[in-house]
Amino acid sequence: MDSSELERRIERLSSTVSAAVSSGRGDWKAIWSDIKLIGRGFKGSDFPDRERREVAWTTFQNAVQVVKDQREESQARRAQMAEGSGRHLRHILQLVEAAGPGSDWADLAMTLSTGGMSLLVRAGMDAVFGPTDEARLSLDRRNRCLKDAGTYLKEHKEEMTGADKAEAFAAITAQRANVQGDWAAYKEAQSRAYKARQERRQEKVEKQERWRQGQHEFVDKLTEALNRKSGQLERALSHLQDLYAKRSDAWSDSYRERVDEWIYEARGRIDSLGAAVSDIKDKIAEVNNRL
Repeated sequence: MDSSELERRIERLSSTVSAAVSSGRGDWKAIWSDIKLIGRGFKGSDFPDRERREVAWTTFQNAVQVVKDQREESQARRAQMAEGSGRHLRHILQLVEAAGPGSDWADLAMTLSTGGMSLLVRAGMDAVFGPTDEARLSLDRRNRCLKDAGTYLKEHKEEMTGADKAEAFAAITAQRANVQGDWAAYKEAQSRAYKARQERRQEKVEKQERWRQGQHEFVDKLTEALNRKSGQLERALSHLQDLYAKRSDAWSDSYRERVDEWIYEARGRIDSLGAAVSDIKDKIAEVNNRL
């Protein structure tokens, strides 16, 4: 390579480097190829005089130094970005990990996966899906963690390397699938718990209705017994009046004594029937109060 061609290449290299630095974009691989070619060219080129060679060499070395400075700055920026990117990735992964299931949800998921619906399990599900609904609170918390992770990635993606962004996105996507699966299991379990509560409520209503029906039937029987005893009491009272009439018309002391015995027996029966009527009335009132 003659000296004129070498000078033209050096001038073109200097212009290319200046343009690359100004724009922030350049084909640095091609520039380094030119630098190596020009460096070899100096070994076989004869300049007309020493001054032109020194000018060319100085211009070449200045361009080379600029390229080296740019490379060092680029490496420093990459190292700084890698450090910041790693910090962002760790924060995102922590949020993703926090979006995992807690031990309480894991225990519930295991119970639900077995399909167990015993009374004990139903009671447990009622507690879980009650006013505080710990399972839903857990899922809401996990959703918030994933949302925070996605928002953080969106806000800091320009500060992250491609590999770190891909890892963060994959972690969020995988955990989101887990949370969605647990939401589906939660909704199914909630539906089963609601159905179980409805069944128990219906069973309670039917049991209460059977009890009320039984109580009404019992009142009917008590009413029949009351009517029967009341009729007997009325007849006993009428019979007592007849006995008093017989006593008034008694023709002898012995017959009067005999009638007195009948009156005594009649009074005893009346007392017994009166007590029975009172007892039946009390029972009817007691049942009606329960109803």
